[in-house]
Amino acid sequence: MVDQYNKLKIISLNVRGLSAVAKRRKINMWFKKQGADIIFIQETHCTTSKLQSFKNSWCGKSYYSITPSAYSKGVAILFKPNLNLNVIDSISTEDGRQLLLNVYINGKCITLVNVYGPNDTKERIEFFKKLEPWVMKYSHNVNSMIVAGDLNCCLCDEDRSTGTHYGDKSRDSLANCIKYLNLFDVWKKLKPLDGKHYTWHDKVTRSRLDYFLVSESINVNIENIYLMTVINDIIGKRPTDHKALVLEVRIAIPAKGPGYWKLNNMHLKDKEYNEGIR
Repeated sequence: MVDQYNKLKIISLNVRGLSAVAKRRKINMWFKKQGADIIFIQETHCTTSKLQSFKNSWCGKSYYSITPSAYSKGVAILFKPNLNLNVIDSISTEDGRQLLLNVYINGKCITLVNVYGPNDTKERIEFFKKLEPWVMKYSHNVNSMIVAGDLNCCLCDEDRSTGTHYGDKSRDSLANCIKYLNLFDVWKKLKPLDGKHYTWHDKVTRSRLDYFLVSESINVNIENIYLMTVINDIIGKRPTDHKALVLEVRIAIPAKGPGYWKLNNMHLKDKEYNEGIR
């Protein structure tokens, strides 16, 4: 029997705020144009008062970690309309930095975690220390997790174009979190750290701040990972200073067996039926 697979395109992007309806519409159109199946968004700036407006702007299933501020934080996970999956539960934090979903795709239980790390180094250290037990508490399958987001941290010196973050003490905290959750850095495993891997930049500095971290034992075939520049205006203006990180995976579709025949025991009480099978 030939194995069959569903191919999924998963995108992670720091959108740098989606409070403006026009920008939200353009970003959503860009996601649809890319054929994204699952979308991790950071910095939505989605507050309680704007939640319904955000949900109405996406025609598929969408889940949010609400931010208390209309000018920072907030994460979300969106699903392509009619994507065949079942969301078991959704867990978020009050600060709008973490969102965890347990889902079933093709009969496999997978935990999806969207993370937006703090800018402050001391806050990041504590954030990564608390992230591991939080994920372990709520994940239904710690051996099958996809963690994505803007972590605001460079894991190694090659992840930054300048030497300004070489003394970032939050690196060790993040590395320990990855280790204890038994995850691996997809980009580092599949691609070289050659200067083309930076996901964020300003006028002088470029950094790799965005990641896909996947369970070592996950039963999913990882096909590819790459970056895309988000341009959605006619004049070519970029709506965010981050590039989109794209992960392509294949998930096996359970094979259907030939089935089996089951006797209806009520027939055994039928005299004509018993005479017929003798």
